[in-house]
Parts: sequence; C-alpha cells; structure tokens
Amino acid sequence: MDPQILKAHGEGHPGGGQGQGDQGADGDLIGYGRDATNADPLLEYLLGFRERMGQARRLLTDAERTAFFFVTLPEALPIAVISRFIGWFHEFGIPVGGVIVNMVLDRQALGDDMPEFVRNRVGMQGEHLRTIRDKFGDGVRAVVPLFDQEVRGTAMLAPAAGALFD
Repeated sequence: MDPQILKAHGEGHPGGGQGQGDQGADGDLIGYGRDATNADPLLEYLLGFRERMGQARRLLTDAERTAFFFVTLPEALPIAVISRFIGWFHEFGIPVGGVIVNMVLDRQALGDDMPEFVRNRVGMQGEHLRTIRDKFGDGVRAVVPLFDQEVRGTAMLAPAAGALFD
C-alpha cells in the first residue's frame, strides 16, 4: 500500500496520526485524516447542529416558556391519538397546556326538530365528551362549537376566540 495513504489514515507511522473519532489537543473531535489545524466543515456543522438541538430541547421542556395544546374532536380515534401524544410529551418532559375540543354540535342551537342522523351525532359526541372529561379532567381548556362556516378570515376570529377564551 502507498505510504502516503497509510500516513493519511494514521497507520504505519509512529504516533498513529488522527483517526476517526480521535481527540485533538483541545479535546474536540477531529475529522477522519485531519489534524487540529485543518477544520472539518462537516464536523463543524454537526457540532453546531448538536448545540442547536440542545437549545431547542431546553426551550421545548421549559414550562415557563412553552406549553403544547392538543386539539381533538369528540370522536374515538382523535381522542386515542392525542392520548398517546400527551403520554409521549410527558415522557419527554415537554409541558402540556391542555386539550381543546373542537367542532362540538350545540344541542340548543339545533332545536328539537333535528334529523335522526344529527340526533345520533349529538348523542355520540355526548358520550365522547364524557370520555374526554374523564381522561383529561381539568386539562380540558375549551369546548369549541361547530360553527355554521369554517373558521377562516377575520370575521370568524371573534366567535372562535370567544369560544376559546370564555
């Protein structure tokens, strides 16, 4: 094998050279086949990335600055999904601010003459709302009704905010 290749890989010469994962004089990791005077751009990027991820982790787990709110529908699958996610967030130490229940049919607004399909939906939602209250208790921060139009644009912000913050 060519002696220059062996030297570049830290083999076959006294002192061994700098191999992958070796530490330089200042204790920092040095890239494969490089010494402390030659910066490795990939290694610098990865070390910077690790620091940015550490900063993100500190921010995400700081209960004074961060909280996640989960939005669900009063249906079985969305309730199961957020239950799992909330469990994961607790395991990772990420603060959970609460649960918002969205698109709830308003029995009073519908009146007594609602079609059977709608009556069945109201009943089903009532059962799931009980499940939500049992599972999340005081963590339920708001119950938002199903509006007669999608919450889009500034005109719908006031009714949506009223439901969220009343």
